[in-house]
Amino acid sequence: LHRGVGAVTESDINLATGSDAIVIGFNVRAAGRAEQMAEREGVDVRYYSVIYQAIEEIEAALKGLLKPEYEEVELGTAEIREIFRSSKLGNIA
Repeated sequence: LHRGVGAVTESDINLATGSDAIVIGFNVRAAGRAEQMAEREGVDVRYYSVIYQAIEEIEAALKGLLKPEYEEVELGTAEIREIFRSSKLGNIA
């Protein structure tokens, strides 16, 4: 929803509250009353100092949220011209 530089602010918490999102901070902390506001509003704030940890956790969370989409793709067509009867196999089209 939003990205920026600097500490996590109250406006970041307000934005996350309104959209039911989490706040991710990389090499920063919450400024002033923002951390108290996040606790009061129930906003999940996560801090990371290693970018790979942040990426791994975000990927895992996103994979858990998405349902697989199945799509039927037609690869070709066939026409049955005659049906053959076999005593061993049954009908063969």
